[in-house]
Amino acid sequence: MKFRLNYLFTLAAILFLCSCDSSNQKAGTEEKFFDSCSVAVKDENTKLAEQMVSPGYTGELNNYWGDDTTKLDFKHVFDMGRIVKSIFYYENGNVQEEYTYKCGSLHGVRKRYYKDGALFQKIPYRYGRMEGVGEEFSEKGVLRIRIVFKADSIISKQEF
Repeated sequence: MKFRLNYLFTLAAILFLCSCDSSNQKAGTEEKFFDSCSVAVKDENTKLAEQMVSPGYTGELNNYWGDDTTKLDFKHVFDMGRIVKSIFYYENGNVQEEYTYKCGSLHGVRKRYYKDGALFQKIPYRYGRMEGVGEEFSEKGVLRIRIVFKADSIISKQEF
């Protein structure tokens, strides 16, 4: 009887460990799949920007407000011909919006600013989808709204 209980206990422990291992393996597989370019939602603007430079180009592409080369309208940053960052400016020289890209899609925190340079909004993206905690601020820097996104859907929204 004692042998049988030890056997059952050992068998139960093995089954438990195997089930934990396979669920971790599955979660890891899903995460690995989600963390790849195969799931990226391609942004049409990245294609247009990448057509502005030679394949393999690394550096910046600057566009100015009219003929005044001291006032940037926007700047695109490239690595090996792929766009990795865009910054758009107000005519007064302050940053209006900035984005980062991965796999031809928005990836990272998109930031938007008020004309005076104060942060207006932060929206996190992952492979082209809103994912994570976004925030919106007043012109004085006070948090007004917090939104939790999951795969482009709003999970929760708090207004302050």
